[in-house]
Amino acid sequence: MITLDDGALIRRLVKEGVPTSRIARDLGISRTTVVKAAASTTPPKYERKPQATAFDPYEQAVRRLLKETPFDALNGHR
Repeated sequence: MITLDDGALIRRLVKEGVPTSRIARDLGISRTTVVKAAASTTPPKYERKPQATAFDPYEQAVRRLLKETPFDALNGHR
């Protein structure tokens, strides 16, 4: 994953004629990443796919219990 600054730097260096392999070596990224960043017209972004967690099977029950439990029953805590 490259940063927004790296993406701008890559596009500038490519425009100046710096070889892709040199840019990749200097930034410590692959040549493929340099080519994709240079061809991109939008800033780099990262979106994580939603994943199930170990808590998911219990979430609804916990939310229901929290909603049903009065504040006083927790001895003043919550």
